[in-house]
Amino acid sequence: MDESARRRYPRPATKLGVTVFVNNEKILGTMTMIDINEDGIGIISEKALFPGTEVYVTLKVINDYAIYGTVRWSHLLHKNKKTYYRMGIEAESIIIESINNTDEALGRSELVSKILSETGK
Repeated sequence: MDESARRRYPRPATKLGVTVFVNNEKILGTMTMIDINEDGIGIISEKALFPGTEVYVTLKVINDYAIYGTVRWSHLLHKNKKTYYRMGIEAESIIIESINNTDEALGRSELVSKILSETGK
């Protein structure tokens, strides 16, 4: 069974650079969010993060949003003679970081829709 068959909600594809922090330490390397829904995100990374790792993810283009979550699974990928990791991160919360933002009252599904619309998806 693939990851999409286990999800409660579909994850629309997107492609957006992200920065990932573990224990307040920035994880170096290229990381790209490839899908998102109100339950979580999918990331392709040059660095491995193992299941159970708690993460804080900021969106590089949209600085107001951050996602707190836990890595639930990780798979090794080989492409163009490079090694990557495909990870599923369960979102515990999607945060709007700017205090004066009027979107604070939005629910998770509305935040995901807003993120997708702002990334052009």
